[in-house]
Amino acid sequence: MKDLAVAEVRESTITDNGTDSDCLQAESICNGISVQDESQVALTDSLVKGNADWGLASVLKRCGFSKDTFIGQVSFFDRNVIETNNQSGNQDGQGNPGQHPFNNLTDGQVCLP
Repeated sequence: MKDLAVAEVRESTITDNGTDSDCLQAESICNGISVQDESQVALTDSLVKGNADWGLASVLKRCGFSKDTFIGQVSFFDRNVIETNNQSGNQDGQGNPGQHPFNNLTDGQVCLP
Protein backbone atom coordinates (compact mmCIF):
# COMPACT_ATOMS: atom_id res chain seq x y z
CA MET A 1 0.00 0.00 0.00
CA LYS A 2 1.26 3.44 -0.95
CA ASP A 3 1.13 6.44 1.36
CA LEU A 4 -1.80 8.82 0.93
CA ALA A 5 -1.73 12.45 1.94
CA VAL A 6 -4.31 15.10 1.12
CA ALA A 7 -3.26 18.73 1.48
CA GLU A 8 -4.42 22.15 0.44
CA VAL A 9 -1.90 24.95 0.19
CA ARG A 10 -4.01 28.13 0.29
CA GLU A 11 -2.79 31.73 0.25
CA SER A 12 0.69 30.58 1.24
CA THR A 13 4.26 31.41 0.37
CA ILE A 14 6.78 28.61 -0.03
CA THR A 15 10.21 30.09 -0.53
CA ASP A 16 13.97 29.55 -0.18
CA ASN A 17 13.89 25.80 0.56
CA GLY A 18 17.28 24.23 0.16
CA THR A 19 19.14 27.43 -0.51
CA ASP A 20 21.74 26.77 2.19
CA SER A 21 25.21 25.70 1.07
CA ASP A 22 24.69 22.03 2.00
CA CYS A 23 21.83 21.61 -0.42
CA LEU A 24 23.32 23.63 -3.24
CA GLN A 25 26.53 21.57 -3.22
CA ALA A 26 25.22 18.12 -2.31
CA GLU A 27 23.31 15.62 -4.40
CA SER A 28 20.16 16.39 -2.42
CA ILE A 29 16.94 17.44 -4.05
CA CYS A 30 15.63 20.59 -2.41
CA ASN A 31 12.21 21.41 -3.83
CA GLY A 32 9.64 23.87 -2.59
CA ILE A 33 6.94 21.16 -2.71
CA SER A 34 7.54 17.46 -3.38
CA VAL A 35 4.71 14.96 -3.89
CA GLN A 36 4.95 11.18 -3.92
CA ASP A 37 2.86 8.03 -3.77
CA GLU A 38 -0.88 8.78 -3.78
CA SER A 39 -0.57 12.37 -2.54
CA GLN A 40 -3.30 14.79 -3.51
CA VAL A 41 -2.39 18.47 -3.33
CA ALA A 42 -4.45 21.54 -4.17
CA LEU A 43 -2.51 24.78 -4.66
CA THR A 44 -4.71 27.87 -4.34
CA ASP A 45 -3.64 31.53 -4.54
CA SER A 46 -0.08 30.72 -3.47
CA LEU A 47 3.47 31.74 -4.27
CA VAL A 48 6.30 29.23 -4.74
CA LYS A 49 9.65 30.90 -5.41
CA GLY A 50 13.37 30.94 -4.77
CA ASN A 51 13.77 27.23 -3.99
CA ALA A 52 17.04 25.48 -4.79
CA ASP A 53 15.57 22.85 -7.10
CA TRP A 54 12.02 22.49 -8.45
CA GLY A 55 9.33 24.78 -7.14
CA LEU A 56 6.93 21.82 -7.33
CA ALA A 57 7.97 18.29 -8.26
CA SER A 58 6.59 14.78 -8.17
CA VAL A 59 8.77 11.79 -7.32
CA LEU A 60 9.41 10.64 -10.88
CA LYS A 61 12.59 9.82 -12.79
CA ARG A 62 11.90 12.70 -15.19
CA CYS A 63 12.11 15.03 -12.17
CA GLY A 64 15.53 13.73 -11.06
CA PHE A 65 14.46 10.99 -8.65
CA SER A 66 15.79 7.43 -8.86
CA LYS A 67 12.31 5.88 -9.20
CA ASP A 68 8.75 6.65 -10.23
CA THR A 69 6.43 6.61 -7.21
CA PHE A 70 3.94 9.43 -7.77
CA ILE A 71 0.46 8.27 -8.77
CA GLY A 72 -1.49 11.06 -7.05
CA GLN A 73 -2.79 14.38 -8.27
CA VAL A 74 -1.89 18.06 -8.07
CA SER A 75 -4.58 20.66 -8.79
CA PHE A 76 -4.26 24.41 -9.26
CA PHE A 77 -6.99 26.90 -8.31
CA ASP A 78 -7.29 30.65 -8.73
CA ARG A 79 -4.01 32.55 -9.06
CA ASN A 80 -0.73 30.80 -8.27
CA VAL A 81 2.74 32.18 -8.97
CA ILE A 82 5.66 29.81 -9.41
CA GLU A 83 8.91 31.60 -10.24
CA THR A 84 12.66 31.94 -9.68
CA ASN A 85 13.09 28.34 -8.50
CA ASN A 86 16.00 26.18 -9.72
CA GLN A 87 18.48 28.39 -7.86
CA SER A 88 20.94 25.46 -7.95
CA GLY A 89 20.76 25.22 -11.75
CA ASN A 90 20.24 21.44 -11.45
CA GLN A 91 17.21 21.56 -13.77
CA ASP A 92 18.76 23.68 -16.53
CA GLY A 93 17.64 22.22 -19.85
CA GLN A 94 14.86 20.17 -18.23
CA GLY A 95 11.99 22.54 -19.03
CA ASN A 96 8.82 21.96 -16.98
CA PRO A 97 7.62 18.45 -17.89
CA GLY A 98 4.04 17.28 -17.56
CA GLN A 99 0.48 18.41 -17.98
CA HIS A 100 0.03 21.63 -16.00
CA PRO A 101 -0.43 25.37 -16.61
CA PHE A 102 3.25 26.21 -15.94
CA ASN A 103 4.90 24.63 -19.01
CA ASN A 104 6.02 27.96 -20.48
CA LEU A 105 8.09 29.10 -17.48
CA THR A 106 11.88 29.03 -17.24
CA ASP A 107 13.47 25.62 -16.56
CA GLY A 108 13.00 23.97 -13.17
CA GLN A 109 9.73 25.43 -11.94
CA VAL A 110 7.24 22.50 -12.10
CA CYS A 111 7.68 18.78 -12.85
CA LEU A 112 4.50 16.66 -12.87
CA PRO A 113 3.18 13.70 -14.85
